[in-house]
Amino acid sequence: MYKFILFPLIPLLILGLLSTGISQYYIKQELNENNRSTLELASEYIDLILYELDALSYNFDSNMTMVITLKRVLKNSTLTYMDHKLLNLVQTTLFSQTSSKPYIHSIYLYYRNNNNRFISSDVSGLSHVNRYNDNQWYDSYMNRTDHSPSWSELRKVRMYSFETEPINILTLYKRLYSSGMTTGDGLVVLNLSPQYLEGIFQEIIGKKKQSILVLNESNEIILQYNLPDISDTLLAEIASSDQSHFTYNIGREDYLISKKGSGQNNWIYVLMVPKAAHYRISNLLSYFMFGLLLLLVAIELTLTIRLTRKNYATIMNIVAILEAAEKGQPYPMMPQTNDEYDYVIQNILRTFIEHSYYKTQLAERKYRTQVLELLALQSQINPHFLFNTLHTINWKAIALSRGPNDVSQMIENLSSILEYSLRAPVQTVTIGEEIANTKCYIDIQKLRYENKFEVYWEYDNELLNYKILKLTLQPLIENCIYHGIKQKEGECKIKIKIICKDRFLKLNVIDNGIGMTPDKLAEVRHKLSSGRYPDSKHMGLMNTSKRLHLVYGDECTIKISSKYRHGTIICIRIPIESAAHSPSDLGAI
Repeated sequence: MYKFILFPLIPLLILGLLSTGISQYYIKQELNENNRSTLELASEYIDLILYELDALSYNFDSNMTMVITLKRVLKNSTLTYMDHKLLNLVQTTLFSQTSSKPYIHSIYLYYRNNNNRFISSDVSGLSHVNRYNDNQWYDSYMNRTDHSPSWSELRKVRMYSFETEPINILTLYKRLYSSGMTTGDGLVVLNLSPQYLEGIFQEIIGKKKQSILVLNESNEIILQYNLPDISDTLLAEIASSDQSHFTYNIGREDYLISKKGSGQNNWIYVLMVPKAAHYRISNLLSYFMFGLLLLLVAIELTLTIRLTRKNYATIMNIVAILEAAEKGQPYPMMPQTNDEYDYVIQNILRTFIEHSYYKTQLAERKYRTQVLELLALQSQINPHFLFNTLHTINWKAIALSRGPNDVSQMIENLSSILEYSLRAPVQTVTIGEEIANTKCYIDIQKLRYENKFEVYWEYDNELLNYKILKLTLQPLIENCIYHGIKQKEGECKIKIKIICKDRFLKLNVIDNGIGMTPDKLAEVRHKLSSGRYPDSKHMGLMNTSKRLHLVYGDECTIKISSKYRHGTIICIRIPIESAAHSPSDLGAI
């Protein structure tokens, strides 16, 4: 269901995200470039105005005669004719600056003197600090602890007594240095009208929804236009940030902030632009894409629900048919429809049911064939042994006298073997039971061959409860005796080793009999791998191999190693899961 919805939407989603991202990237680049140009234009206007202060300070610093005369004028209480003439010249110069430039409010010229007098650009001329309405500049100068050559501040002052409310004044301070002095002993104070300068900002910005502000060297706002309500934290971040463009949230609205420093006076020019105003087209594109996605999701969801309901009904019909087939009940009829998919499903179901029936019949026949083959194989287990044993009993009975003897022991062991062999022809037994039966067989053979061989066992008692196929070890011992030990002179040995490794049981039967030549060994291995061994002299070994493979499958392996005149090793490996939990008992079914 999700594939039907997601796959058609993925190309549209990728296209929408790419278009939105690319448009926002170029909008941001263009906006940053425009903001940079705006800030450069604003700083150029302000820097031109600030040159007035530099020009004034240069005029006084470079004219030593004027400086000496001004210091004398400010120091002495009586003035000479030349003093008055120079004072009028200075006052006229200052007054011409304020009258010709509307952004200059007033200018003060001060040299340190005991009379606390200074020269003002207004009609008062030579004035006393304590008797002048505006004396905040003097306190700022005297309280200044650093020796910076210039600084600025925004002040509220009432310049004239007839003014009811104080006005904002942007004051620029510039120290004056007399010849040979490293510290300033004078001061030029330039009072500017912030309203005029903010009007310049308004002309630069126009009707755009932008804000501009200027921070002085102390990170205080000295000029502003259309400024939103911002915190001192934001001002500190703006001043300390190394980035020239960044975004900040102000009053639940994101602003793009650009800043530029002024090398002339250490001021910082900041332009703030509402992000939503410039990303309107990009946002509309995003909203349109989101709406289109919702519409497509609704359409595809409707179609998918209809298709799912139809498929669900078809699946339920299929389930009903399968359940009926499993229970042997009549099959429910599929609804007749012209849908090609239903036609295909009906044919598949019909084929599946027929295939399941034939598969069941084949499995049953194969199973019966395996049971019959196992029974036939087990019935072939060495009739020569029974004959030879009975023959031995016969001559032993003649040779021995009455009472318990070897004959009776052989008869007892033979009875146990016959009972063990004929009990439930195809079944599994524990390793302990298999060992007990094998020992009965060994005892009979040792009596027959007069202790010509010895048998050694090696196994852990914890393995005795594992189950294996009955009559697995006895045919292997028989193979060792008749094809290995019987033909060799002297006493022989047989070792039976049972171990558990990884998830397999390993049964190893080792003898030091006559062994096999390489050709004979190759022949035996070929018969074991091919499963074809008519008239084989190793019938017990071959039958055991066939029975084990029928029960345990391909996980069962039988390997034979032999060396002529040295002996033979037979290794059988069966899965421990089957041994521990008992493989399916075919004979019990």
